[in-house]
Amino acid sequence: MNEDNKELIEFLGEQFQHVGEQFQHVDKKFQELDAKISQLPTKSYLDDKMADLEGGLVSKLRKEDDKVNRLSEMLRTKKVLTDIDMEELKKLQVFPR
Repeated sequence: MNEDNKELIEFLGEQFQHVGEQFQHVDKKFQELDAKISQLPTKSYLDDKMADLEGGLVSKLRKEDDKVNRLSEMLRTKKVLTDIDMEELKKLQVFPR
């Protein structure tokens, strides 16, 4: 019976060694995943970047709108555009006054 127990203990030891190797493999994968997750941008970082982008776009649109408004006023002054044309252009303004 002592010989049977010895074989059983050796067999179980080998099996547990394989289980231990599998756990090490899984642990390594979790560490790799954790490293990748820690490099992802946070929601607040993305929110800030989107707000910066929106602010930049609004600023550029306002400048463009001001240029179009100024140009249309110049054309009206030179009588290239009529008052009806000016009213129609004012309807199309991005940032109405």
